[in-house]
Amino acid sequence: MFDDYFNELDPVKRKTILDALQPEAGEEEALTQLRALFSLRYEPDRRIGYIDHFIGAISTLRDIAYNPGGRLSERKNTGLVQNAVHALCLDRGGEFSREILYRELCQLITCYIKMCRDDTHYQSVVLGLGRMSSDSLTGKIALDMQYLWETIVKYLGENEEYQVFRAAIADTAKNKLND
Repeated sequence: MFDDYFNELDPVKRKTILDALQPEAGEEEALTQLRALFSLRYEPDRRIGYIDHFIGAISTLRDIAYNPGGRLSERKNTGLVQNAVHALCLDRGGEFSREILYRELCQLITCYIKMCRDDTHYQSVVLGLGRMSSDSLTGKIALDMQYLWETIVKYLGENEEYQVFRAAIADTAKNKLND
């Protein structure tokens, strides 16, 4: 169900696919949820097409994971993690089916992995000099994935609603990091 949509990484193409989707019997609710999730994730922008709020949430979690005692207080970090969890729709208790949210989060993790692999700054060893080996890069991305989940647990605890994110991270990392 909706495989073309979930396999596409470009938000503009995803919107085109979403607009062209015609629900089959029993898929009306899922398509409605998918459209709502798209509007929460992406914000139209004249310059770049769409702003991806899910990537922004992951960036926030990653920043906190790597700088836990940094310039922000524990209370402020907790608030930022809560905002990231909300932006990722993990705290919306049944507003989206688990399958739709899981597949969207898998697509998000796939985008993140692609961004990391394509970003020369992310791959640099020291101050932009030299590049990591493929194995080192894979290890760094896997560590990021682990830290994303651990940051949520550290500040908010292990909530059943958040488990869909954990599953998406684990499954996508297993399937995409070795490509």
